[in-house]
Amino acid sequence: MSKNNIYPKIFILFLAFVFLLCGCSPSTPLSDPSIPSGMAPARPEDLEKHNQSHDMFSSIEDDYSTPEDSASSTVLPPESSLYEVTIPGKDLRAYLHYDGVSIWYQVLDDDYNAKYYKHTVATGKTRKLGEISDIAVVGGDTALADNGLYIYAKTLDSTSHLLFLSFEKDEIVEVSQCDIFNLIPMDFYDGTVYSLKGYTDDPAGTETTFLDRFDPETNEETVLISAISDTTDKLGNGLVEFDIYDANIYVYYLNADKPGEVVASIRVYDSDGNFQKELSLSNLPDGIKEFCTDMEVRGDYIYLYNLFSSDGIIGKIGDNEIEEVVADNYCYCAPGFIKDKMIITALKSSAEDTDKIYVCDVAKQTVEEFELELEENEYVSNILVCGDNVLLVTDNGGAETITVTALELLTSNK
Repeated sequence: MSKNNIYPKIFILFLAFVFLLCGCSPSTPLSDPSIPSGMAPARPEDLEKHNQSHDMFSSIEDDYSTPEDSASSTVLPPESSLYEVTIPGKDLRAYLHYDGVSIWYQVLDDDYNAKYYKHTVATGKTRKLGEISDIAVVGGDTALADNGLYIYAKTLDSTSHLLFLSFEKDEIVEVSQCDIFNLIPMDFYDGTVYSLKGYTDDPAGTETTFLDRFDPETNEETVLISAISDTTDKLGNGLVEFDIYDANIYVYYLNADKPGEVVASIRVYDSDGNFQKELSLSNLPDGIKEFCTDMEVRGDYIYLYNLFSSDGIIGKIGDNEIEEVVADNYCYCAPGFIKDKMIITALKSSAEDTDKIYVCDVAKQTVEEFELELEENEYVSNILVCGDNVLLVTDNGGAETITVTALELLTSNK
């Protein structure tokens, strides 16, 4: 699954389900600056400011951006670095994609406008692709297709809009919309968009979570997997996260047969939603067994992360369970699908720690660790990948600096 920005999928889609089911509360505050933030945080819903109706999509400017929006590029000599780009950090909410040539990113300003840009490294120019108004939240998750990127955004009227950022046409357009309130984890597989959604029926005292498949060509939508929980008795089931790899859907699944006794597992389905098997999480850290805010699967390797406990693992998928290979805090799996690799960064949680990158290679059946050498007061705020190159985004307290590191050079020195 293509996770956008650091820190993707912190679109904690179904917190209501978890909190009502087990009565738990986050152990780590969302305001903690050491925690990555991958989606645009919800703005105060000052609807009085937006009484007048607006067109959601503004006119798209076809010329290059003004100087205050532009970025700069400088070639760096170090062997491990390809180049460095500096992009002004004001209102910058998400780095969406990197293809080795260009960087797509998103700005969300104080007037509820989401603006989309493409920066071309070779020319040093930044082009504005489009703007969407009345945005309350833009999801941290994306679905990478062959020629673009699917994104969900929620407007101030609580409508969720499926957007498509076209790499070929340099534009962003609306594909569909729905009334789902929550933010939406998503993936793209075999020409269709898979989305994990949820809604609450207050009169009935239930919450429904479901995974559906949407065909952009026909606009046909099919629900593949669903679960219902009783928010009064705190019983039932819930879908929390998912990823698709090699025609299999991996779902982080919660089950409560008794009030307050919630058991998490990974359930595996085929691409049509037919149940295959269930994987136990009993040997993993407590935080991973309680909740999941991000997951990725490559071959028989799996990455799981819980934002609230800061627990993260790279695990090995067995016949009936998942075994821990590496455990670390504040882990983030880089967006950008690579068939046989996962690139994961572990952010330092104290001055004594170092930021690290883990390269999980399915073909070699190895997990390699690299320490990052950063300047004092500099920290990693985002990474994306393209092939064996890592787009490393660091923040030094002002503008953000993007450094591309060639991982094949690092691995050849091991």
